[in-house]
Amino acid sequence: KGDTTIKTDHVTWAQQEGVFKTSAPVYVKHQSTKIHGVGAFGRLNESFIQLNRDIEMLLSPTARLTCVGPMKIFYAQNKMVLYRNVKVMDERGSVSSNRMDVFFDPEQKKAKEVIAVGNVLIEREGDTTRSKRAIYIPATGAVRLEGSPEITLHKTPGLSYPMALLETKALVKSYNGRTVVNGVEISINRGEVVGLLGPN
Repeated sequence: KGDTTIKTDHVTWAQQEGVFKTSAPVYVKHQSTKIHGVGAFGRLNESFIQLNRDIEMLLSPTARLTCVGPMKIFYAQNKMVLYRNVKVMDERGSVSSNRMDVFFDPEQKKAKEVIAVGNVLIEREGDTTRSKRAIYIPATGAVRLEGSPEITLHKTPGLSYPMALLETKALVKSYNGRTVVNGVEISINRGEVVGLLGPN
């Protein structure tokens, strides 16, 4: 539809309903993103397509996304939702989770952010982080953690690490409308263990 093309070897098409199905390999070009999967179902009148399994998607020149599937494409919302063993990989490492929502910038025609939800695991340069939720930015490779992140840093002997691995600026945390942390700035270098103690 518009800036999207779908290619496959064979398809069952119900023209009046605007519904198609296939069990063959499917290739989708959506805006500037290329997607490959096996099997698909679509309701074109509702601007919806689902790829069934074994999905691989090129997010940017340096980042690709894979999942077991399914993957649901909602054109009107500029959104894709991927399920089961979802993983984003770039030159810095990987982010994996149970589900990822990919949001597109309708003007630039590119993926602007990927929201990972459920059993989020980030692996970068030997370090691992677990969180309930993370936001990945394809343009920069940056990852923002949300929901009680747990970070494990692994220092490589003999290497120096001049740049901070984790920084916060003006960090605020609230519970039920009550601010319990306000304006915290932390800089943690690789290999450091930092504890934060409160007045209680």
